[in-house]
Amino acid sequence: STPTQPGITWQWFRNDIAINGATSASYSATQTGTYTLVGTSGGFCTGTSNGIDVNVISAPTAVLTAAGNTTICQGSNIILSVASQPGTSIQWKRNNVDIAGATESTYTANQAGAYTAVVSAGANCFTTSNSITINVVPGPTAAITAGSSTVFCQGGNVVLTAASVTGATYQWLNNGVPVNGATTTSYTASASGSFNILVTTAACASTSNTIDVLVNPIPTAVATAQGPTTFCTGGRVNLSATPVDIAINQWLNAGAQISGANSATYNATATGTYTVNVISNGCLASSNAISVTVNPPPTATITANGSTTVCQGSSVTLNATAGAGLSYQWLLNGTQIGGAVNASYTATTAGNYTVIVSQGSNCSSTSNAANVNILALPQISVAASGPLAICQGSSVNLTASPSAGNTFQWQIG
Repeated sequence: STPTQPGITWQWFRNDIAINGATSASYSATQTGTYTLVGTSGGFCTGTSNGIDVNVISAPTAVLTAAGNTTICQGSNIILSVASQPGTSIQWKRNNVDIAGATESTYTANQAGAYTAVVSAGANCFTTSNSITINVVPGPTAAITAGSSTVFCQGGNVVLTAASVTGATYQWLNNGVPVNGATTTSYTASASGSFNILVTTAACASTSNTIDVLVNPIPTAVATAQGPTTFCTGGRVNLSATPVDIAINQWLNAGAQISGANSATYNATATGTYTVNVISNGCLASSNAISVTVNPPPTATITANGSTTVCQGSSVTLNATAGAGLSYQWLLNGTQIGGAVNASYTATTAGNYTVIVSQGSNCSSTSNAANVNILALPQISVAASGPLAICQGSSVNLTASPSAGNTFQWQIG
């Protein structure tokens, strides 16, 4: 505009083109261009003003959108977006109050309120977007408890229970992965893992606390005999348990614990059925059974059928204790007699006779010794004191020699 001057007519121009009807000292410019004003005095004397450049900027668009449901759970959020345009700036507002630092084309809202975005193309050129109202509702209660210990042996379980929420649905997770079919308020866990539950209502969902479950494997228990399991009283057999690195072992005989038998090996000296319990991480396993039989040693005595002192060329029968399931080995002066394996033996040689009486392969007794003496036959000659042909009523003296140490019995043959 220009000051009013009496007697002067006016004409406004835009880009040197007269603007129809623009004949006052002021003009409201609404288009881009260079504006000048021509004043005429006396009908023929004119003056032209300086030019003023007017730049009309198009108002920016401001359309606000939400990336999802605008009713959100407490603790969650929603992304609001407004289109970014070159040469513009953005200021987000909640309840018509500027949000400090919120000047990007997106804003993550986590509070309830009415959100708008002001898009500016200059100090005097801005557009306020539509308003989006965000509602924040509290999430459903999501808490789980364990009905028993969460550390147990293979084959066991623990019941996990979630608080019931009206109208909610449930999904149990193990290590963050949904458990197929586990969609009620309780779940029986029989495997190791980190368990929690996702509780979902119409508005939102909540994830519960986590309960860690540890399932320990059942150890392997094997009992082995390191020798024969049938033997005589006084013998033993070493029993061993595997694996040997198990922390706790307990040997049992006929199901009863053997006091102090807590190592990986046990020397069994009594008849019974032996097993071993091994415990690892609180998990118990029972081994196979080993039957041990301890037999009393068989009786071993020798009796002779007559005197054990006999003449050369004669013999004496020696008899060992008889019994079912017994075997024999005769010895002379401590040396086995080949083939002498019966309950009796006919001795024809002088010496000390013993017999080993066995019951099975690992149970035997050695008898007392029976001493057999063999006497040599005496060498006797007879001499007559006269003729051997004599009259009836006469006699002839017969003399035996040698006589020392011998006893005699004369016979008429």
